[in-house]
Amino acid sequence: FHWECPMKSPVSSSASSASTMEHGLGTPGSDNDNSPVTRAVSSPEQGSSARAGPTQEGSRLLVELRNHADASRVSAQTGKAPPIALDARRSVLRNPVAHPGPAGRFNLPSRRSTDMLGPYHCKGDEHSDRPSLKRGPPSGLSGVQRSDSSEIRELLEDTAKFARDRLGPRQMARQGRDWMLGTSYGHFVALLSLGLLLIALGTSFWHLAGGNEDYSNSLNDSFWMAWCLFIDTGTQTGIPAANPAEVRIVGVVCSLCGYIFNLTLMGLVVEAIRVMLKHFKEMYSRISTTGHVLILGWGDKTLLLLSELLAEEKKEDEALSRCYRWCCRRHRDIVILANRQEVDMRLAVQMHMRSEGLKCYGISYRRGEPTDRTELMKVSAQFADDILIMGSGESVHSSDQQIISTLLALGALPGVSKLHGDVFAEIQTNQSVTVAKTILPAVEGIVARYAVNRVLVLRAMVSSIGFTYLELVSFRRGNDLYIKKVPSRLVGVAFRDMWELFEESVVIGVLPLCVGCLRPEITFDGDRELEDGDKLVLLARSMRAASRWARGKLSHIGRNRTSSPLGKALQMAGSGIDAELVQADGQLLLGPQAVGPKVVLMIGCPIDFPNILEALDCYSATGSEVHVLSPKSLEWRRQTLSDYFGSDDMDALWRRIFVRHYVGSPTSLHSLERLPLAHTTSVIILAEPISDYEAPLAVDSRNLTTVISLRGLLSKARGSKKVKVVTELMDPKTSQVLERNAGIRQLGSFVYSNAVTTGVFAMAAAEKCVYTVLKDLVDPAGDGGNIVAFSMHGFIKDTEELNFLELRSRVWETCGGILLGWRRMSCRYPDLNPRNKEERLIWHRHSSDELLILRPRRLRTFSEDNSPMSGVETSSSFPDERELPSSGFLPAQLPDVAITKESRGWS
Repeated sequence: FHWECPMKSPVSSSASSASTMEHGLGTPGSDNDNSPVTRAVSSPEQGSSARAGPTQEGSRLLVELRNHADASRVSAQTGKAPPIALDARRSVLRNPVAHPGPAGRFNLPSRRSTDMLGPYHCKGDEHSDRPSLKRGPPSGLSGVQRSDSSEIRELLEDTAKFARDRLGPRQMARQGRDWMLGTSYGHFVALLSLGLLLIALGTSFWHLAGGNEDYSNSLNDSFWMAWCLFIDTGTQTGIPAANPAEVRIVGVVCSLCGYIFNLTLMGLVVEAIRVMLKHFKEMYSRISTTGHVLILGWGDKTLLLLSELLAEEKKEDEALSRCYRWCCRRHRDIVILANRQEVDMRLAVQMHMRSEGLKCYGISYRRGEPTDRTELMKVSAQFADDILIMGSGESVHSSDQQIISTLLALGALPGVSKLHGDVFAEIQTNQSVTVAKTILPAVEGIVARYAVNRVLVLRAMVSSIGFTYLELVSFRRGNDLYIKKVPSRLVGVAFRDMWELFEESVVIGVLPLCVGCLRPEITFDGDRELEDGDKLVLLARSMRAASRWARGKLSHIGRNRTSSPLGKALQMAGSGIDAELVQADGQLLLGPQAVGPKVVLMIGCPIDFPNILEALDCYSATGSEVHVLSPKSLEWRRQTLSDYFGSDDMDALWRRIFVRHYVGSPTSLHSLERLPLAHTTSVIILAEPISDYEAPLAVDSRNLTTVISLRGLLSKARGSKKVKVVTELMDPKTSQVLERNAGIRQLGSFVYSNAVTTGVFAMAAAEKCVYTVLKDLVDPAGDGGNIVAFSMHGFIKDTEELNFLELRSRVWETCGGILLGWRRMSCRYPDLNPRNKEERLIWHRHSSDELLILRPRRLRTFSEDNSPMSGVETSSSFPDERELPSSGFLPAQLPDVAITKESRGWS
């Protein structure tokens, strides 16, 4: 072994000699400053003294090397290695070379690296601190006297020769064994070698057995018989039983060895072919399809997203005849690309769909990284109608970064200037939406969590409105929004006349033709005549139902149009229905349940809790209280609010609500008892993961524990008074448990946030304009109108028997709204788009029933008349509820108060 490592410092010659002298002396990774080599090269002064002549340290080093060499020679002659020789050998093997480190010190390589170098020697690079390999003889030593250098080199060569002679064959045998047992080629070589050996042994045994009448014991016949017995095990059946026992034993043993050999060889061949075919499949397989739905990534929402997509297909199939369904119906293919085993994805989908009662046909799976553009090409991403990118379920920033990486891969697809379909990405923050739009203009960034927060708040504040949105964002429930182009025969017909033609659906608006408009606004003008290119927005149970309309009534529409006398009377009487939804204090009043100050408990502080507080401030009246309980610190909450609103002034964040913060565990009874339970009107329990990687099922179990404990405390504090409790759940398995347990369902309302998110995604994939309309409806600042819950006393005189069509006309004449359905107090859930619209029902003026009305933001202006109608009570549609006590419902001393009623400041 020859090594040469000159330093790149001005004392390179002395360093080179010192590095060569270190053979056999150091310890791997040693930083011993007392070693002679370290002292010789640690400073330029010492290097210069080394060039001047042999120092005392150099002489001492030379003596040690001589002793090591003598010990090596004695060991080579006697075959016994004395302790000094063993130490020298170990030292040489451990430290065959020392290369200069960044600080002028010697960094010693390990034994493993020296064993791999073989006949190469090390030569340091002028511009690198690491040595480079070069084949060739070593250069001479320098830096000390030439005679001492030559003697040191000879001593080192003798020691290296000793190590090579003693360990070379062993190392070669180890390498040969590893090659034969650790590689596929080695397996074949070892097996073939064993086969030749067995054939040779069979030849010898047949020759010694003496042969038989057909095959003698000659070398030629013995080899041929051994070959036939080894390759073809049936050859032994040709040996007569009268042959000597030795011949028969040789035949049986050779046949058994050959049988085992052939099986092993066949297994190796089959395995090699399988590996080769698998390699070809991974390299060249691809899913060639067009017009499909491509899902990128696998997470806790993937199964829910598939449920929504397949539920949409099922609804359309149920609306068609069986013959048409099997012959003419073409289902859209669904392709999933995720970094997960295909078998695992297939089994998970089949088990989930079996529990949902859905058929998982038309789904293809492929394992790959969605951020790899090669994998995207193999699933025909450039030809997909819709590309859905779901979040990973981890932290906000990591999820958005992964989605942005996927968008970069989509934008880098070769040979594609523009994607064929739409791209929808679940993004957590509005800032990431801007980044995603810049990277890929075709992407539609969906911050679905904000819509989920609105639904949670509305479910607690105005429960019927919240349930209405839950039904609209899911294909697994009854009704959905659909957009249909206006038929040519209906061009020129007034918008309000559409209600009589579409008997199975509710026409809620018109999207006018707008060339070049990215987001056309929905209009509710009843007198507007439809034009060619307009689109109708309908509430229906399927696309088939939304497409059917009564052609026979087209000639009769508008003839019997009469205004409701009661509707005109209510307009003139100023019943309050036509009042603005936005109150004087800025509250967006959506139902009688939201009238007056409220006391809301918010259990949990997820990363987006400022958005929930913002929604509560929008829908609550002035003087409302919000109490927040979470294990998160006050400093973290302050920083999160500051980052969300972009302001450090906590006094100016809320306009109508007072926020009080508590630090404590939601599952602790002591922490829950600190809240003002006696005056609570509604509770929102949010999913708050402790860490970014906590399982959704663990979060759900904690929320269920909280709601069970809280219900017991509320029953003691409130008695028989009802408190609306809304609990957010995440895992789909939790919903299956609740469906079988009626006792838990009675504790309150449960909102599956992941299901709402995936429902928004599925709606966007089905029709992008529908997502835009729904987004405007949920957004308080949008132009799509509001869904409002009205009490009956604004539309009914005493007791009347009316059907849906009559109520719809009365609502339109009274407030200019569109009737979507109602909620009877005898039923738990609202009834949207009733199936039998001609069925007459009994309505009472002072009942607790509610009408669900889509009310435009820009309200109609009715003509005023000073002659009120006799017999009609002129009261507001939202009567004020009993006011809460002005004092006594807030604890006197709270150590974790964040915003107080008096100062709205942080304490």
